[in-house]
Amino acid sequence: VGCTLIALVALGVLRSRHPDAASAIDPGLINGALGVACGAAAVVLVWRGMRALPLVLALLVLPSFGAQPAVAPIVDRAIVDVPPAWADAAARVASPRRVYRPERMVELFGARAPVMTPTSKPAAEAPERESLEDAIATFAGTSAWRWGIAAARSDDPARLPDHDLTWRAAASGGGKLLDRFGISLVILPESLVIPKHLTSLGRRGRWALAEFPGAPAASVMRGWSRAVDPRDAFALMFPIIEGGPDPFRGITVLGEPGDARASKAPPLPCTIDDWSASSIALRCTSDVAGYAVVSSSAMPGWSVTVDDAEARWLPADVLRRAVAFPAGTHRVHWTFSAPGLSLGLAIAGIGLALLIALGLASRRS
Repeated sequence: VGCTLIALVALGVLRSRHPDAASAIDPGLINGALGVACGAAAVVLVWRGMRALPLVLALLVLPSFGAQPAVAPIVDRAIVDVPPAWADAAARVASPRRVYRPERMVELFGARAPVMTPTSKPAAEAPERESLEDAIATFAGTSAWRWGIAAARSDDPARLPDHDLTWRAAASGGGKLLDRFGISLVILPESLVIPKHLTSLGRRGRWALAEFPGAPAASVMRGWSRAVDPRDAFALMFPIIEGGPDPFRGITVLGEPGDARASKAPPLPCTIDDWSASSIALRCTSDVAGYAVVSSSAMPGWSVTVDDAEARWLPADVLRRAVAFPAGTHRVHWTFSAPGLSLGLAIAGIGLALLIALGLASRRS
């Protein structure tokens, strides 16, 4: 009951911060409240010593049956299990595959009839709500992870604040963000694909999945600047320049004080031998010393070796990681282990031992 109460409070806070998700959260709040009520009633019956075991069991089991439609909705298996056409098309792009999807894909599923007001003026019409099939077919949310495609922009309520700050800083030039962070797939209106000289991989409605020629996801940068504060880093990463190439295209912004090196040389792509959730293996070559930068989150838990020797990494471009790289050809291997995992397992073991000891003591008494 206590755990359910904590979950209800968390859901309530989530609903207050994301009112647009109320339709999905409300059933959980209702089912959770009913579960708390039934659980509390069962506790009261046991506490008062009433011999009503069938009723107590019924009160404990009833919420699970009532919540079944909410926690285990039934849909056609093909919708969530069979890769959509765009997933097959995206397979042509080298891993890691990341897709940028607009937050609101208006008029995706055909023309809509205009709504007229009594004054014969077109009314403001709410955007259509896409079906589950349409959402998965166009990589909504994190649905594309099943087919090895990550979402470039996260709507996870637990995302890092720096994630939103980075997107906001790049609002005047979104292409710069896609380029810098190695986002190779974009969903755009079909009318923009040809003018931007992009390769179309698939079409659905008025929208198209296109290949974006961004910077490599892993590369050696031969120039770098320094900015400890993310706001200073954004000014370097997304400069407002009228015309001409971005002079910082081949420069990474390191998140620690130190030296800097100017360079107009482009990034040197690394060969990716492995790219998984907990392991990234690279082979990189550079004519001069620089930094091997990987477009993967700068989260605690990552460690890196260069030619099997442990090295110290530092944040780069706010959301990426970098490690000092000597001239020549070297192997860079990133590995991840959840921070605090050993401590958590130890605490869980102690708790389990205490429960066993408590159970044995109660039997003896």
